[in-house]
Amino acid sequence: MGLKRVFYLMTLWVMCSSASHAVIISFNNCISSCGSIGSSAGSTVATAATLKYTNRSGGVNFTLTNLSSNLGTFARNSTFLSQLFLNVGTATSRSFNPSQFRGIRINRSFTNAGLSFDTRVNLPTSNGGGNRLLNGQSVNFFIGGITTNSVIAPAAIHLQSLRGGRSVKIGGSVAVPEPSVLLLLAIGLLGVRGFQFNRVQNQS
Repeated sequence: MGLKRVFYLMTLWVMCSSASHAVIISFNNCISSCGSIGSSAGSTVATAATLKYTNRSGGVNFTLTNLSSNLGTFARNSTFLSQLFLNVGTATSRSFNPSQFRGIRINRSFTNAGLSFDTRVNLPTSNGGGNRLLNGQSVNFFIGGITTNSVIAPAAIHLQSLRGGRSVKIGGSVAVPEPSVLLLLAIGLLGVRGFQFNRVQNQS
């Protein structure tokens, strides 16, 4: 196998690898009950949660993390994340890890806080057994029949048990690839450009 062919195959591998890396949504745009965190609707706030997701065989793996302590004195140790609202298109299956979380409702159009969604992830609201998703904790779930490109805006979370027993709904900003993904894509594109240049040189 020639050196150029090896280089070309490596370039394809880099680009395919970048496609499987994670995308992150940061929830930092207040949309409802914003006074409970000293803000107003449409304002940018500290990131209260993140949703990291990656392609896998048959669907997408998600990791939802509660970062409510970033809200400062408006959050308490008991502040928990009770719901996640998404748009993922037509899904075929779903599952939770750990399995005691309440479940995922897919393929059901609904409106919440004035926004339209098709997927609702329900998390425990009772603290029996310590199952609430508290600050610093994460939960993993899987949705089948989709890819990371299926996940579109808007996205939102519902935080409860803030200071004074209040709650808030916070939207997710546009998902962007992790820096490592951008680096892999850049390398891949440079490789393709180099391959095309060499082919033109050889033909001339």
